[in-house]
Amino acid sequence: MSNYTKKLKELGFKIITAEEIKYPVKVYDVGALVFMAKVIEWEYPEFSVKTHKNKLLDCQKEIEEKGFLQATGHRLIIVAKKDE
Repeated sequence: MSNYTKKLKELGFKIITAEEIKYPVKVYDVGALVFMAKVIEWEYPEFSVKTHKNKLLDCQKEIEEKGFLQATGHRLIIVAKKDE
């Protein structure tokens, strides 16, 4: 996040707040994963079931073995104001 706040400061912005969070994400169904990839398309650019079939099959196998897929979500928020 420091790269973003640094760049904003260089552009003359005052950082009001900057927060970052990483959190666990569990998916229990490949269909839910596909749905998520379609809905949040900016997180999964160029996703299609056809082109990612083998990876989805790997995900299905992991779900069958562990009961879920686990990943890490990452979000940040920066509120900045332009100095005058």
